[in-house]
Amino acid sequence: MLTDTIGFRAATPDDAALVRAIFDDAKRSEFPGIDGPALDQLLDLQFRAASAERASRHPGAVTSLVLLDSEVVGSITADHTGRDAHLVDLAILSQHRGGGLGSRALSWLAASADRVTLTVWALNDGAIRLYRRHGFTTVSEQGGYLAMSTGAAR
Repeated sequence: MLTDTIGFRAATPDDAALVRAIFDDAKRSEFPGIDGPALDQLLDLQFRAASAERASRHPGAVTSLVLLDSEVVGSITADHTGRDAHLVDLAILSQHRGGGLGSRALSWLAASADRVTLTVWALNDGAIRLYRRHGFTTVSEQGGYLAMSTGAAR
């Protein structure tokens, strides 16, 4: 897969359904044993809560779609402040995971910043491994979440 063409483009309001589908795909596996209308309601609640939190905590965040040979395969949302960036969210569709797309998206973000920070659920072992491979270190832990960063704060 690493020989495929990867690209990024800013999401527009017309992409709202795509962004929502990527979110649902990423979160669906967190709720084993729940399906049908109950899962749809739970995902809707989660999406609304995540959107409200992002608007409150990261009003300047920009979502970009991850493209593989022009097909949307994920999204990355980041909030840039000067030469620093905060990774708000990174999601690759389940059928495209494991092929290096998350790594390539992180590299793309890192190329735009001197330092990248993020917060990740402490039990999300796969994401934590990915972030550590990209030079992130744990800065602090609070409430079941890790704050991670590349480089030092200025």
